[in-house]
Amino acid sequence: MNSSAIAQTPIETTTQTEFESEVEVESEETEYPDFEAEVSEVAKKYYEGIFDPESKKWGFIGLREYVTRLTVQQKPVLPEFFTMVSAFRPELERRIKDRTGESEVKFNTLSNWRSQILKRIEKMVDRDNDSYPENLLSQTFKLFYDSIQASFADVQRQKAESSNKGLNRRQNNAIDIKVVNLVQWAKHRLTNLPEVPSLWHQVAVALMILTGRRQSEIMSSAKFSSVGSDCYVEFSGQLKRHDGETVGAYEIPVLANSAEAVIAGLKWLEDNNKRVIPSDETYQSQQVAAKKSHDRFSRYLSESAKDACNKYIVLGEGADWELPDESGKKKDRRKCHLFRQIYGQVVYPVYFEKSGRKLNQVLTEVMGHSDRASSRRHAAEAYDADCFVTDIDEIKVICGKT
Repeated sequence: MNSSAIAQTPIETTTQTEFESEVEVESEETEYPDFEAEVSEVAKKYYEGIFDPESKKWGFIGLREYVTRLTVQQKPVLPEFFTMVSAFRPELERRIKDRTGESEVKFNTLSNWRSQILKRIEKMVDRDNDSYPENLLSQTFKLFYDSIQASFADVQRQKAESSNKGLNRRQNNAIDIKVVNLVQWAKHRLTNLPEVPSLWHQVAVALMILTGRRQSEIMSSAKFSSVGSDCYVEFSGQLKRHDGETVGAYEIPVLANSAEAVIAGLKWLEDNNKRVIPSDETYQSQQVAAKKSHDRFSRYLSESAKDACNKYIVLGEGADWELPDESGKKKDRRKCHLFRQIYGQVVYPVYFEKSGRKLNQVLTEVMGHSDRASSRRHAAEAYDADCFVTDIDEIKVICGKT
């Protein structure tokens, strides 16, 4: 199918579309799992310990009691330290197996538990550090933290190897696609907002396409405001990558000169109670709200993403939406994250090609990656991992960038 034929493909002109019948109206919000409570329980154990008031004995020496003993005995280290460290990983593995019912623990899950528990312990250490001389509590926590990290060295290595293999496999199986119709549809959806809330999933998908923001940001933390241009908005509410990290507002391009429509679309979602807004801008509140929004909305957005891909993306000759994984099984590329990949490919040649700036510098900033070397590499490589957009010239036309 040639580019002129694509550009002339009609865009829907009614608010009621096939999407409504294909994606059911959302059910009640699913119950938030007890992950937060359990990791807090583990963190409390490794910080406060377990003390039996009847026998007046410690069942488990936590970090705080350990530092108290260090202070009294005036020794650089005590055997209890090694007991704490050696117990940590096996306890996490046992708890994860109990929750999942699986015999093997996935290293991503194990890594996430470790990270969340250590963050909670660190907060308790910061709270109580002044009660101990010469920052002894925080210094001991750093030693404990480093020792725990070392005990997870194999997990970090497996995670890196798996990430590299996955990225290489995706790039080797990337498909050619044409997306100008997708961009045109997204703008039309936002400039002609639905009359009924049941079509919220279309509005959310259109926002992802035009802004490149993550699903969890669109459905939870994102804020868009005008900068006096139809090509840019100010974006804030990026999901923080680490506790204590500050991510301020910054300008991002919006495709198809749709800044006003993007701002209106996000407000429409909020007015129709289709977002979960964090209670504040802390890391913890953002993560809780993002998880709740995922539980509430993701399955409907997944179906809507597939519909948008089927209707408005033209596959290249021989292309297939299914991507083989390392076991030979097929994975569907038609996910919400595909829209972020498309935006990441399009945004540089459309808005920055003549700027003199380097590709990975632009992507690091616009896509919201950290400035660490691994993140810069990801920014440069990951956005062409599943697909190659072949009609960027046509997209430049609808963005007024010829």
